[in-house]
Amino acid sequence: MSEVVGLARIFDDDVNVGVLERRLSPSVAAYAEVLASDRAWSFTTLMQASGDRAKQIARELPAGPGREELCGDVAFWMEVLAELTGTTQIGVRLARLEAPMCPALHVDKVTVRIVSTYTGPGTEWMERGSLRRCHEGDVVLLKGERWPKNEGRGAVHRSPPNDATSRPRVLLTLDPLA
Repeated sequence: MSEVVGLARIFDDDVNVGVLERRLSPSVAAYAEVLASDRAWSFTTLMQASGDRAKQIARELPAGPGREELCGDVAFWMEVLAELTGTTQIGVRLARLEAPMCPALHVDKVTVRIVSTYTGPGTEWMERGSLRRCHEGDVVLLKGERWPKNEGRGAVHRSPPNDATSRPRVLLTLDPLA
């Protein structure tokens, strides 16, 4: 799908994964590469779904061209998640990863999660028995086990495995918490 409104398909009982294909702007992609090369940062917090989220996030990240635009992108996806779920609090993780965080196929014990890889290989998921992979920049909505009437049917997914060409990933995850 190529439009944000298409992510609302997650409300369909037979849909567990929604993927919005997108290309990052050159400034966001360049700033993500800066983050990928800097081992000294990571950002994990609980944030209100309202307020000036972009400025709050920017305070946690190193200065550089593209920072405000990347923070605006994160804030936008927080707003989308709040609109989709009605949440007032969102768990935010923006992290540099050198190794797969969750290398085995699994299902999350959440209602839904937004995942986007700003740099590096994208998240993998199972669809009709085959393994699919997102591209850098894509936004993925993964329906979890706690989604109403979805127990035992959550999206099966994993972090992409490292290979000889792997580079660090800059990964965003957003979880509705209240």
